[in-house]
Amino acid sequence: MSDATPLEVASSVLELLEQVGALISNSHIVYTSGKHGSSYVNKDALYPHAQITSHVAHSMATPFGAAGVEVVAGPTIGGVILAQWVAYH
Repeated sequence: MSDATPLEVASSVLELLEQVGALISNSHIVYTSGKHGSSYVNKDALYPHAQITSHVAHSMATPFGAAGVEVVAGPTIGGVILAQWVAYH
C-alpha cells in the first residue's frame, strides 16, 4: 500500500468502513462540537474488526511517519482504541 496515492488510500479506507457498516453517510449528523455534517464513522462498528481498524489507523499514521511524532492522544471514550493503533503504526 506504500505506493498508493492519497486518493487510493482514502478510497480503500472508505470501502473498508462501508464493508463493516461503520460509515454513516448522506445523513444529518450533529457532532459533539455542535457542528453539523453528513458523514460519521461509527467506531463501535469498526473496533470488532481488528485488522481493518489497524489498516485505518495505519492510513492515518502514515502521513506523519517522518514528522518524529512521539505521542498520540485520543479521547478515552470512543477514541482510545484508534489512538493506540495509530501510535502502534
